[in-house]
Amino acid sequence: MKYVVLVLITFALACTAGKKNTAQPPVADRLRFDESFDPVSLNDDDIVIGKKEVENSSNPDRVNTNAVNRSLVKEVDGFRVQLLATKNFEMASLVEQEATDRFAESGQKTYLIFEEPLYKIRIGDFTDRETAEEFRKLARSQGYRQAFIVRSKVMPVRNEDNSAANLQ
Repeated sequence: MKYVVLVLITFALACTAGKKNTAQPPVADRLRFDESFDPVSLNDDDIVIGKKEVENSSNPDRVNTNAVNRSLVKEVDGFRVQLLATKNFEMASLVEQEATDRFAESGQKTYLIFEEPLYKIRIGDFTDRETAEEFRKLARSQGYRQAFIVRSKVMPVRNEDNSAANLQ
């Protein structure tokens, strides 16, 4: 019996002596990330970074200048006319389409903006308050009784006179 106990103790000590220390590295070492990875170096076909728009012409190296010019235009402080604010997306979409159709001749762009929890329909890119005020009056006469002016970042209109005379 002594020999059996002695063999078991020896066996148990032999098993524990061969065990390696598997302690985890400190938390700071485990949370480090490899920051040397550069996704541009992947050469993967389905990842496109900085692709230029090319016109359909005989010269494929010719860049679409409209796309380049649009990216160079910066937004400026200005005004838009808000027609509606609602929580209902479907209603906002319908009013946006209706306003786009109704004010198509004025040349003003219509925007559907989501600012939680409301969908807002705004129209125009006015750089001066007077022109925005004239458009607000026009919108109210067209049935948007609660139309009002809001400050916004706008795309400046180039080579076009968006005065009140052109709105009517």
